[in-house]
Amino acid sequence: MTLRRGRPAVAPRWASALIRLVAPSGRAEDAIGDLHEIHERRVEQRRRIVANAMTWFAALDMALALLRQRIRRPRHLTHTGPRAEPIPGVHRPRERRLARAAEAWAKDLAQAARSRRRARGFATVTLVTLALAIGANTAIFSVVDTVLLDPLDYPASDRLVAIFATAPGSDLPEEFGPAPEFYLQYRDDADLLEDIAIWRDAQTTVRSGEHVERLFYVQAAPSLYSTLSATPALGRLPASEDDPGSVAVISHALWQTWFGSDPGAIGRSIEVSGDMRTIVGVMKPDFRFPYDRVSVWVHNDLTDEAPLRPGGFAAEYLVGRMRPDADIPALEAQLELAASRLPDRFGGPARYRDIIERHRPVVRTLEEELVGDIARPLWLLLATVGIVLLIACANVANLFSVRAESRSRHFEVRRALGAGRGRLIRAQMSEAILLAGAGGAIGLLLAHVGLPVLVRFAPENIPNLTLARLDGNALLFTAGLCLLTALSFGLAPSIQSSRTRRPGHLRQVGGIGTGGRRRGRDALVLVQTAAALVLLVGSGLLMRSFWTLTRVDPGYDTEDIFSFQVAPDREDVFDGPTYARFHE
Repeated sequence: MTLRRGRPAVAPRWASALIRLVAPSGRAEDAIGDLHEIHERRVEQRRRIVANAMTWFAALDMALALLRQRIRRPRHLTHTGPRAEPIPGVHRPRERRLARAAEAWAKDLAQAARSRRRARGFATVTLVTLALAIGANTAIFSVVDTVLLDPLDYPASDRLVAIFATAPGSDLPEEFGPAPEFYLQYRDDADLLEDIAIWRDAQTTVRSGEHVERLFYVQAAPSLYSTLSATPALGRLPASEDDPGSVAVISHALWQTWFGSDPGAIGRSIEVSGDMRTIVGVMKPDFRFPYDRVSVWVHNDLTDEAPLRPGGFAAEYLVGRMRPDADIPALEAQLELAASRLPDRFGGPARYRDIIERHRPVVRTLEEELVGDIARPLWLLLATVGIVLLIACANVANLFSVRAESRSRHFEVRRALGAGRGRLIRAQMSEAILLAGAGGAIGLLLAHVGLPVLVRFAPENIPNLTLARLDGNALLFTAGLCLLTALSFGLAPSIQSSRTRRPGHLRQVGGIGTGGRRRGRDALVLVQTAAALVLLVGSGLLMRSFWTLTRVDPGYDTEDIFSFQVAPDREDVFDGPTYARFHE
């Protein structure tokens, strides 16, 4: 294979970075040059994708050799002068033991890398199996970590609560959002709350210049931002001094798509539901209250002078921040007492007084409210890919056991030359760790590619899903998963093959495996079968449930019926009759 335009082939960047990371001082550039020459020769002989895979093992082998050199003469153990004499008191027995152990592991890892190049079929099957399983687990963990483990990116988010109401025995829904007068009463009387805000969301036509679109927006009191401890990325936040209906803040995504990330967007006008508002701020990318689809937040302050029609419930929602010494039961009791004073403050008909008498506040953490019922499906999904990893480990363990059995003569020769059992176990575990690490690296790449696809096709009601990415938590999870995987498929075969044999066994090895090994492989097959059966039954139940849902009769004929939304690009289509004629 000839290179196009005669340009020399250069080893991948990650390989050069790995060499620079582990090479002793002054050796990195020479080693990288050697690696480029090796890669160029392999590209000339094979396809580039195969050459890149072979360069992986070559770079790993070279890095381990350099690491051994670096460990063998630690920098802090010697002077840099002409004689390089040992520093008195530094050669402690513990440090020497650690240095020898590190050098032995580096030597075994280098030997494992060379053996993998000689057994490419086994290495390829193992890497593909582990990469798919670890990649799936990493991608799903990133979603679980973002949505369930850390869903609120606000300071002291454990003190944020959502407040609802219930009135048992009334004709109201089982749980409803309190009306604006509840917000005013709680704001004035509930001293267990540091701050409280009222808000509601809807979808409306938003217009700015040539852009017209149906967007989700939130109408909230200015205290929403102080309750959440939110700060803008650009500009300022609405304040109580602003005239209601005059200002707005927009999301970071809308600022990028509509205004091209122009700082001059501050001060421009935007039309929301027919009202012209001035953009005073742009929120940070991670501010997505209450969900990802919201693009605009508008100012709607409530005061005692505002016209109120006490009705007991509305489409508003309340969010509050508790004091550090408060808890939910004490807050609910205080809110109930405060709500009992509503008829004396705002009046209202007899039905309203009856609702207040039956009223009971319902307080939940904001995390619980936003996550909702999505927690169980996500945990089940993580458990499912965990079972897939278990099947992969059992499969690789079976291959590893067969591989160890085929090398039994090699182990017997090493044992006859004086290698102890621990030495043999370490040699095989080095091979397992190397395979698990390489599989984890490829799995991270697959997760990086597959996570955006997963987010794109996931349901829209999952909060913060678009924030899912491979961060430090995902990398730590993958590293722990690689170590656990290496132990799960490598430890048992390593211990089995390192057992002391009877005299004369060396002349008998190389044939069919012993009964103990066959029993071990049979146990692995049983584990694979049982785990696969669990997945099969679970998938069958889900398929049947989905099939049943698609066959539910809605009570009307759905054939040839479709729905759509309209965003009129006209300024006079906001009163009722005009809007009706427009739709006709």
